[in-house]
Amino acid sequence: MRRGTRLVIALVLALCGCSEPAGNEAAGTQSADTRPTLVIIGEGSPACSATWNGEAITREALSPQLGAQLERAIAAAGGVGQLQELPVIRVEADLATGWGCTQSWLVVVQRSGFPQVWLTAGENDESGPRLGFPVPGMAPPRATVTIAADGSFAWEGEKVDAAGLAARVSGEDTGGAPPVVAMSNEIRIDAAAGVTFGAVREVAAMLEQAHAMPVLSAEEAPAPAAAPE
Repeated sequence: MRRGTRLVIALVLALCGCSEPAGNEAAGTQSADTRPTLVIIGEGSPACSATWNGEAITREALSPQLGAQLERAIAAAGGVGQLQELPVIRVEADLATGWGCTQSWLVVVQRSGFPQVWLTAGENDESGPRLGFPVPGMAPPRATVTIAADGSFAWEGEKVDAAGLAARVSGEDTGGAPPVVAMSNEIRIDAAAGVTFGAVREVAAMLEQAHAMPVLSAEEAPAPAAAPE
């Protein structure tokens, strides 16, 4: 049902022109002290743990918390049709945290029905980019950016450097292909598990600055094995 809710949210926003705030506006009207926050802890014991609004939590326990949070956000707006902005979860992690760990928690967020998260590097970070999740039935992302384990980039399978990636995103360089009018402004990020949270956050910020919407399909990310005691 919550997957359907996410689709309804997307359709309502597409029809009404509701805002999708960026940067420090991504949290909407909530104050810094009341934003729902998932803090991912990549190291320590247990490995790849997290807190939800300051309290330690498991992936299994997080799912109903997210669902309840989404329902509260919709109720506070007066219903899905009254939403003025996308509900968002603040995700906070150290820049060196492995993406495999981060992605294993984002799977839970995606399945809960939340359409996007806000990637931050600390509680005082107000400049992080948004990262959305693809919505079934909508136009597919116009391109895929791959981040390999060694930190290198590829645009639609073709290796590019950072400057080349920026040129592809902006449309200044089409790689020899004729310009295409895309039905979607979304660009999918496909990052290797060994990439850092900071590297993905940096690419997402670049895409957002180019007026594209970075999205991630986290559904297939496996949960990391617990560290041996």
